[in-house]
Amino acid sequence: MPQTRAWDAAVEDFDIAGAAARGNVSLDEYYGEELRGDCPFCGDTRARLGMNTTTKLWHCFNCDEAGNLVGFLMRVLGLTYEAATEMILAGRNRRRGLTELQATVDPPA
Repeated sequence: MPQTRAWDAAVEDFDIAGAAARGNVSLDEYYGEELRGDCPFCGDTRARLGMNTTTKLWHCFNCDEAGNLVGFLMRVLGLTYEAATEMILAGRNRRRGLTELQATVDPPA
């Protein structure tokens, strides 16, 4: 994972709720820097998936799955590591539709 000021700024500015919504995961404001939503990994429907908007670390308090922003994008959007880091650095979740990004990552068969 890139370890630069540009990377840190890109992660900080990244709209995780918008990207999650494209993966059919709704994250709502919970408290302070925390968002909560249903977990797409275990199917929990009691809003036990927590995401910190500053650190972009996430954790499901039901299934105990957890990770960082890159891992979340990879799992929720089905992206490769390279595509997820590119999406973060380019801010593509704000400027381009996911369909266009997925076409560059996984072209139709």
